[in-house]
Amino acid sequence: MMKGLCSATAGFLAAAAIAALGLSAMMISGGGRFDLEDALMAALMVPVVFFPYALVAVVVLGVPTFLLMRPLAPGKWWMAVVAGLILGVLLRYILFMMLGMSLDLAIVPLTALSTLVFWRVWRWVEERESACCAC
Repeated sequence: MMKGLCSATAGFLAAAAIAALGLSAMMISGGGRFDLEDALMAALMVPVVFFPYALVAVVVLGVPTFLLMRPLAPGKWWMAVVAGLILGVLLRYILFMMLGMSLDLAIVPLTALSTLVFWRVWRWVEERESACCAC
């Protein structure tokens, strides 16, 4: 039980980190002008700002999805990507309803990438003998 909790937690943190990095990359590349100083500042600070929001999205959408798909464990990589695409569309719709504005369509593949990273980290930690120091 503890091993499963450790591997899922590691996967959820990795997914949130990938989402925060992807959002910051979209923010940097989405600007009209490119200034190296602004880009460096954004590259260093924006992932830290986006991480809590990404973690909330991972907990709200990812944990229930993981619990629903847990009987299929370990599953295949494409199952994680399909779940991520569905979650990306759902997240885009939720944010549209909350913010009242349309978001960039790139959030859908970013969500799929995050779920793929979750799946890979989760499988990797599950396959190791000593998953974490708490086990």
